[in-house]
Amino acid sequence: MSKESLKWLNAGTLIGFTDKRGTAWLYRADLQGAEPNHYAGPVPVEDVKRSLFGWQAVASPVYVESPVTGGLIHVPERQAFLRSDTGHVMGIFSDGYEPHPYEEWLQ
Repeated sequence: MSKESLKWLNAGTLIGFTDKRGTAWLYRADLQGAEPNHYAGPVPVEDVKRSLFGWQAVASPVYVESPVTGGLIHVPERQAFLRSDTGHVMGIFSDGYEPHPYEEWLQ
């Protein structure tokens, strides 16, 4: 089971070696989109890079709402990292933190 939708699972996962294991429980041909997410053999690294990690971690300043004024206050020595494709906040870190791009580790 997953808390993600079948549409998300079919677009956001890559399944390899289906010639040996068959399709995954989540497989729905009508939800595959422009390209299938199932592979008869191993999933090519280039497909992993493009499909799953075709985005960058973007640093952004952190602000909080003041309970007194209702305005925004900058939080010093903190930064948020967001996905460049969706804007999703992945976390808040010290200002010295440097992201480690997935592509660097897939080589």
